[in-house]
Amino acid sequence: METIFSSINLIYFSATGTTRNIVKAIARNLATRSISEYNLSNEVNDLYLNTIPADSLTIIGVPVYRGRVPLMVAEKLQKLHSDGSPTVLVSVYGNRHFDDALLELHDITIGCGFKVIAAGVFIGEHSYSTDEHPIAHKRPDKEDLNQCARFAEEIKAKITTGQTFETLDRTKLPGNDPYKEHPAIPLLSPETIVDDCILCGICAEVCPTDAITVNKEVITDKGACIWCCACVKRCPTQARVFKNELIDGFVEMLSTHYKERKEPEWFV
Repeated sequence: METIFSSINLIYFSATGTTRNIVKAIARNLATRSISEYNLSNEVNDLYLNTIPADSLTIIGVPVYRGRVPLMVAEKLQKLHSDGSPTVLVSVYGNRHFDDALLELHDITIGCGFKVIAAGVFIGEHSYSTDEHPIAHKRPDKEDLNQCARFAEEIKAKITTGQTFETLDRTKLPGNDPYKEHPAIPLLSPETIVDDCILCGICAEVCPTDAITVNKEVITDKGACIWCCACVKRCPTQARVFKNELIDGFVEMLSTHYKERKEPEWFV
């Protein structure tokens, strides 16, 4: 079944690669000749300067932070402009709940001129997950990727040649209106175990907010840290750790009370 689109735009925020993997898995199962990727965790000024046309399909993926679209991600998304590009929305959460994030993502993209035709929520490994305290550990897994393919098949059925693209009914999307408030969070960040650190600079390279600088030591700007834990997951010597009383409490709560496997769901 061929789609009428010659190109797909993948726009996502993915500090650890989890959201990127899910968005790309969906795109792989859509017939197209060209895929363009834009990771909002990097600078993508060319994306903000151009209007995304209606003759391309756009897939927008974001992680869920505390039940909402992360504030800095919302700010980046609001810079986008579209001329009615049919759009698929993807929210990725760490096995607790996505709360209002999908509804919020819908409203942001509609405000930018996109035409939302489908939306889905998928599960990815939580930022705080470890081997000792697994939280959706190693997800997306094989079954999640199979679900991505099923979602793509339903999208393809909706956008086959000759069909009218019906916009997604907002009332079908779970979430509260108004959205839950962003909670106040203390100034915290992962820290570096000096004796284990080799000053390789990978933590600074992967940080989506440029909160880390590496010279003779590793310095982290706690005010800029968004707790994504990209630096923790990518550190080759496990020298970056996010351990304190508050985070330890979150990890214990999530790994204890949200063990039951959540499954993807979507709306077309």
